[in-house]
Amino acid sequence: HRREINNYELDKTISHTQFSMGRLRRLSVAVVVDDTLTVASDGSTIRTPRSPEELDRLSNLVREAVGFSVQRGDSVNVLNSAFTVPVEPGPLPDVPIWEKGWAQDIAKKALGAILVLVMLFGVLKPMLKQLATQSKELTVVPPPQPGDPAMADDVVTLGADGMPPAIAPPGSYEQNMITATKAVEQDPKLVAQVVKNWVSADGG
Repeated sequence: HRREINNYELDKTISHTQFSMGRLRRLSVAVVVDDTLTVASDGSTIRTPRSPEELDRLSNLVREAVGFSVQRGDSVNVLNSAFTVPVEPGPLPDVPIWEKGWAQDIAKKALGAILVLVMLFGVLKPMLKQLATQSKELTVVPPPQPGDPAMADDVVTLGADGMPPAIAPPGSYEQNMITATKAVEQDPKLVAQVVKNWVSADGG
């Protein structure tokens, strides 16, 4: 009797697939292109829409650039549309000089100077004038001296002792000297009469 043993071994293969982060599942691209621009002889610009053949060429170029894949279900669309040309802004209007910053600063300083002048000439000057007038009114007027026009030229009234009567109480030394000098200049006869009486009184 013969006995056989058959062993059946199975091969085992293990594979690990790791996808990178940010895997792209599907790509959709849309591109809008402007018309073809040509310059005429008169300098004007002429717009011409792009032909279907040109749009197909642009579509193929975009597919190559972005890595188009049919397996992912990517889509690429290229459209033609006339772009709006922006209008160039015109020159800015001139700002009036009184609205400029430096002009407003000068105006403020000038206004302050005018207010100071108004205060000086409109308020302080009249006050100083009034004070000066009051000061003049308060000045002491000296009494009339012999020989003034208000007194007689040749008539002199003497007291009992031969001296002229006292007109006013004696003042300071400087004031008495000024009064005596004025008396000699204005009425020398009075001074001569006084000296004569002094001599007669001493001799008697």
